[in-house]
Amino acid sequence: MQAEILDLFPTAVVRHSVDVKPWLEQLKSTAMQHRGSHSYSVTAHLLDDYPELAKILEQCATDYTQQILAIKGTQRIQTSWLNHSQGEDFTHEHVHSNAVVAMCLYLDLPNGQDRIRFHKHDPRGWGIYNMMFDPEPERAAQSPWAKTTVEIPVKNGDLLLWPAWLLHSVPPTNNPGSRWTLAANTMPEAGWGSLLHEYRVR
Repeated sequence: MQAEILDLFPTAVVRHSVDVKPWLEQLKSTAMQHRGSHSYSVTAHLLDDYPELAKILEQCATDYTQQILAIKGTQRIQTSWLNHSQGEDFTHEHVHSNAVVAMCLYLDLPNGQDRIRFHKHDPRGWGIYNMMFDPEPERAAQSPWAKTTVEIPVKNGDLLLWPAWLLHSVPPTNNPGSRWTLAANTMPEAGWGSLLHEYRVR
């Protein structure tokens, strides 16, 4: 008997290509002044010093929200920071709170390539649905509906954008050399929330 599979609530991760050469060395120089941290949060508003790059990223975020999420208005960068990691360094599973769009610009990667891992939210953690069974690993790897993680390969100059609530992590590179990325969050320029508790990007 034939059956139709209906995909509910698809989630879009969008990839752009950005020429990072005009800003790469200056960004690295800024970060190296703050040695001793895995994640160089040089400033919560790092991109204030790079208005041309910020303009490119905000336009990509605006296109994402208007064309995919159907959210009107312009997106503005709320926070931005540099990440510098090596070898076995990794980033645990997390989301970006108080934001609409999360993004990562891959500046300089070991061998020019890397990966990011996205995770399916487990409803067992919500306390409302506990009758869950783990899928068979080999079969789950072949089924897009049974997968709990998806890895996306990236290369130098890639810009990825996704909904800020989407759980993600960064596995170790296990390659010699440094991994340099720039991360940012955006919010609507006009703000969000009720009139009483509206939040606006500065």
